[in-house]
Amino acid sequence: MKSSADNTVKKGGYRLAEASSPYLRSHAENPVEWYQWGEDAFKKAVDEDKPVFLSVGYSSCHWCHVMAQESFSDPEIASILNTHFVSIKVDREERPDVDSIYMQAVQAMTGGGGWPLSVFLTPDKQPFYGGTYFPPRDAGGHAGFDRVLLALVEAWNNRREELITSAGRFTNLLISQLANTPAKTDLSDQMLDMAFKELHTNFDRKNGGFNAAPKFPQPGNLSFLLIYWYRTGNQDALSMVGQTLNKMAQGGIYDQLGGGFHRYATDAKWQIPHYEKMLYDQALLAKIYLQFYQITGEQFYADAARETLDYLIRDMQSPQGGFYSAEDADSEGVEGKFYLWTREEVADVLDGKTADIVCDYFGISDQPSTLSISGDVSEVAPRHEISEADYEKLIYSAKKKLFQARKTRTRPARDEKVITAWNGLAISAFAAGGRVLGNENYLDAARRAAIYLLDDLAEGTQLRRHSFEGAKIGRGTLEDYAFLARGLLDINLADISPEWQDRTVELIEEMLDKFQAQDGSFYLTDEQSDSPLMRFKPDYDGALPSGNSIAAEVLLRAACLADRQDFMDRAEQLLKAFSGRFETVPTSLADMLTGLDYRLGPVSSIRIAPGEQGPEVTEMLDAVNERFLPRTWWKVESEVETKDNSTTAYICIGKACREPVTDMEVFRKAIDELAGKEPENA
Repeated sequence: MKSSADNTVKKGGYRLAEASSPYLRSHAENPVEWYQWGEDAFKKAVDEDKPVFLSVGYSSCHWCHVMAQESFSDPEIASILNTHFVSIKVDREERPDVDSIYMQAVQAMTGGGGWPLSVFLTPDKQPFYGGTYFPPRDAGGHAGFDRVLLALVEAWNNRREELITSAGRFTNLLISQLANTPAKTDLSDQMLDMAFKELHTNFDRKNGGFNAAPKFPQPGNLSFLLIYWYRTGNQDALSMVGQTLNKMAQGGIYDQLGGGFHRYATDAKWQIPHYEKMLYDQALLAKIYLQFYQITGEQFYADAARETLDYLIRDMQSPQGGFYSAEDADSEGVEGKFYLWTREEVADVLDGKTADIVCDYFGISDQPSTLSISGDVSEVAPRHEISEADYEKLIYSAKKKLFQARKTRTRPARDEKVITAWNGLAISAFAAGGRVLGNENYLDAARRAAIYLLDDLAEGTQLRRHSFEGAKIGRGTLEDYAFLARGLLDINLADISPEWQDRTVELIEEMLDKFQAQDGSFYLTDEQSDSPLMRFKPDYDGALPSGNSIAAEVLLRAACLADRQDFMDRAEQLLKAFSGRFETVPTSLADMLTGLDYRLGPVSSIRIAPGEQGPEVTEMLDAVNERFLPRTWWKVESEVETKDNSTTAYICIGKACREPVTDMEVFRKAIDELAGKEPENA
């Protein structure tokens, strides 16, 4: 006799209920009969002779949630999908290969892209129509999703041969475009000059950042500008970074109470954000703020970095030491509700005069407001007849009280995937924070995350894409290997244990074996992956750097650190493979330009031999850590001979080496020269 449970009618999305992604699980209650990406879905499409509807999104995507509520919860739309299509839901963070291939297809079809990504495929995975967000019904001149679906059903039933022929032709063109790379050319610093000119042209001189709204932080551009300033001394490059960092940290894109950056601003002034917080933004931006602090010595930049790293440890660190991937934009169904304040809400927490001052400082009105710094202390304090020192103390105290009050609110949902690649970026940021700020807790966080990824999440030499609720999910991609290798290299600069160098080299060797193509560039996935249509080579640095860009950097840095000429040769091949892009669209690979700069050199080295007298090793390392030295590597080598039994530093620029240094003052002057700083008595 069957139990009553056997007769239970399962909801359409039940196959997603046990998925390894919170984003997929959030669709389990939809009436749409969702499948995960895999052979079951495509076999059903073949057996039932149906096209495939592929929907790609991620947990912190606001418009993904909107389309889920409007369309995927709509019984009429679900009925059309269930009757005429096989529907597949993909988390782009789990499957960057699926997302990238079909995003490029939709961009080629429509001239635009974004998420949610909506693509229609033949049963053999060839795209024939696509878009992004669709309203459920016709609205504002936009075709409703119901009408789009019915039109595609009509085309599939009545003009299928034409549609399949078109899909095949388009797919072949897409594959050809993805496989094609511009002709190789010689590497030169003129490529760096071209990239700077392009960024200089597109720079927003009033508000910082690049181009018009919506405005993204674009950390790859900022990182390149710092590298360019270091090479050329170009003050415009430095001021472009400074203005952007200032405007962002004072704007609504920055969480003024809890630290950390929202994903992007909808306006040119960085005031009104989309409120999701991504792990990779925190990691990349914290590192740039630390670098700018090294250059300028201004505490403002150290504070922004520190608050961002503290946010990650406080709100985003897993019990095992890894870092979660994102926080949503929405809470209680309202975008940004967790972060918005009215005058009345502020007055409920602070006394009358303090509330007035804080509302003036943060631009808070009677309507729900995003906190942003509305004026300089020297401008605002006199309006309230208070000294600047007392004003700063008041704001500091008020922020703590508002932060505590905010804790009682419903937080946005957190995506608790621990993604290897993004954690690699976080490891880099925490290692840098440990070095630059002298904070051992940050360095411990970097080590702990690295050990989790290497010893718990990985299986031997096989990295996993991510973990979720204890499960190890997916094969590691190029970016997982490259980003983690960079994280280990950055730990190596802060932790003198030889273990980190050894593990870095092992990881890079595995990356070379799994992903490098004959022309020197790297595929996103290994040969065992089930990527659709083709294995392709990532060639664009966007919100995230491409795996190829970071692979170039780690090969070059590890070649110097571990004395591996074969790594240097592989890096040369990789840069050569993309050299044509440097001449045509250089800023499309802004992060790879860091590797190009390193390759062009000169690269400096500092080898410290511990002695029984003279400066302490830690004193020398502290001096190095205070300075921005992007083309310098250093390590402590106990087997190297000392001079007069004193701790000795051997400093080389390219192949030219200085006299061994045993005096701390002489060492500081030498490091200042490497950092491009003038001696204080000059």
